Amino acid sequence: MRKPKIVPLGCVPTNIDDGKMLKVGELHHEHDFVFSCESGEDGVLNYEAIACVDAFGETMYPGETRRLSNGTVVLHCNIFGGALKKVVERAAGCYFNETIYGEDEKWVEPINSNNTDEIDGRLMQCFRPHYSYYESHVVGCVIGRLGILVDEYGQKLDGSYVKCVEDSLGHVTLKQVTVDELSCKMDNQTFAHDSEWTDEKRSAVMQCSYGHIIKTKCLLDGELTPIGQEVAVSRGCVFLCHPQTNVYICDDKLTEFKIIREANETTSNVFKF
Repeated sequence: MRKPKIVPLGCVPTNIDDGKMLKVGELHHEHDFVFSCESGEDGVLNYEAIACVDAFGETMYPGETRRLSNGTVVLHCNIFGGALKKVVERAAGCYFNETIYGEDEKWVEPINSNNTDEIDGRLMQCFRPHYSYYESHVVGCVIGRLGILVDEYGQKLDGSYVKCVEDSLGHVTLKQVTVDELSCKMDNQTFAHDSEWTDEKRSAVMQCSYGHIIKTKCLLDGELTPIGQEVAVSRGCVFLCHPQTNVYICDDKLTEFKIIREANETTSNVFKF
């Protein structure tokens, strides 16, 4: 005569005699997880978490993530140490359009407007002041594929010149300007926008571009040297054409050079060539 066998009929989440029973395969939604009554290969029933529940009551399956608090918090649902867990971490960056941007990264925030004279978007950048929280700032205007920083100039497709101005906190607009406003001043001289000249004193070729003076080449012994190029010169030295100041690199001491001390003794010593 066969011995009677106890067959489990289901799972009781409350673990009390008169608690509600779940049938095999039936789900039970709780505050943080979704549980299921599952039958193992040995016939033993297991009541286990199979999914997470986010802050809005939506189901999250293992491996999924949710961004909360305007993207600044990331919720993970995954298996850690053999058990399904919810892990919350703070996002390292600024959140926009389901994307996290790291410190100093820029992106375009589109602006929906039917006015073709206005900007197409705002140029944004992620900052982390004092190494604390992350915050996004408006840093420029966007026209088509062209980005113009605040207080900088640009040229539209119709050839007109504009300046990006921030007329109120977080709000930028374009201001029409003339080409004369894009000129540069140097050594009591005024240079037109897009003009180029040779500065003999600095041994460089300079260019005026949208109100900024840019060094485009170096002038060494009558020959033009591109920015970034190194040229071997006399006395075992190397001349480096730097975008800011000319650099001479010498392994051996040059006896004819000496330290020139400034009038204020607290200032650091400088080498003059």
